[in-house]
Amino acid sequence: MKFFFGPGNNSLSHITKCLSIMDIISSRGHEVFIAVAQKYSKFIKKTGYKYFILPGIQDDDSGFPSIRWFHNPEKIVHCIRAEVKLLEQLKPDRVLGVFSFTLKISAGIAGVPYDSLICGCMLKDSEDVLGFHGNEPDLTSQQINMETFFYYATQKMNGALKCLTPNKIDDIRDLFEGERTFLWDFPEFMPVPLKKNFIHLGPISYKKWETDPRGTNFLQNNKEPLAVISFGTCSGKQDVVRRLARICIEAGFKVLVAAGGQKKYLNLVQEGSKIAAHLFADLDAALSAATLLITHGGQLNVFEALQKKVPVMVMPFQPEQAHNGICLERIGCGKLLIAPRPFRTGPDVYIDAFDRMEDGEIKSKLDSLCNNFEVASNLAKISGVLNKYKGADTLASMMEEV
Repeated sequence: MKFFFGPGNNSLSHITKCLSIMDIISSRGHEVFIAVAQKYSKFIKKTGYKYFILPGIQDDDSGFPSIRWFHNPEKIVHCIRAEVKLLEQLKPDRVLGVFSFTLKISAGIAGVPYDSLICGCMLKDSEDVLGFHGNEPDLTSQQINMETFFYYATQKMNGALKCLTPNKIDDIRDLFEGERTFLWDFPEFMPVPLKKNFIHLGPISYKKWETDPRGTNFLQNNKEPLAVISFGTCSGKQDVVRRLARICIEAGFKVLVAAGGQKKYLNLVQEGSKIAAHLFADLDAALSAATLLITHGGQLNVFEALQKKVPVMVMPFQPEQAHNGICLERIGCGKLLIAPRPFRTGPDVYIDAFDRMEDGEIKSKLDSLCNNFEVASNLAKISGVLNKYKGADTLASMMEEV
């Protein structure tokens, strides 16, 4: 069989989820293809898989939900036509889209069965308001902001679709659903009303990063507890990382900054006894030794920590990340560092809130997660839940069944 994988290009984590599944599918004798943006071509080339470069509406390098993704209907049409042309050329048996706003449309035009891989908080069936518990003063403002974003995106997408198909969409989030909608989270973390075609897979992790060999020596020094700071592959701000690292060291931690391929973080610190920064850290090994993870809230980081029973502090830069902090609070395994904030455009609303916090307040929040019996008990329970899932293996097997 032939399978085509189409990840959204606003995050490298979407691509690595595809690669984890592709490893299994290809090992079983199937043919696999992936399409990415030009900016990820060097990364994907190293995997040895056959790949294609396609334009995408999320190729703005922001990594954040943005109206820029939808403001130009001509670009949307161009991207969909490029996808359709490639699908008609390759003639795959099935397509898997990962956080893609266009591939469902393209697969429909090309006549190829389409499945989706997504997180529950991005589905319109979610009853949550992104980044809020549901009782904060700014809840209504955030709800209006998010509904305005989705309405704008829907109208712009329908404007583009006039050139391609007589069909319209009711909600931009409809494009996140496929014949089968696979969820890489789990119901305890992000509950959504389940439909017949919703399937929880649990986390899908990628283990083939080119990790820094210096990390082993740093991790083996057990004089101080380890705090890992990881802001993923497209998030963060140097000043935020610098301050968090300093506060952790003052609180008695040694600190590993996992840069996620972002070279800007390598200039923040000098190698020494209390702090290290690695372009691609071995997170599996690091979290096995860690007492605390401080992260932007990307689910790949969060779930790896939960599996290792490590409490998580979330410093978000966009609403989906903030909501992962809310979900961690819901299961008692982590905290959102800042109070919920209505999202505007870009990360400034979250960074401003962080900048207004006193060092002592941040230390107190970190302390409340570490050496906390109730948090440790919750982590043990959730780790057991996660161990029951076989995300990539399950999805690979289900793709083969049809």
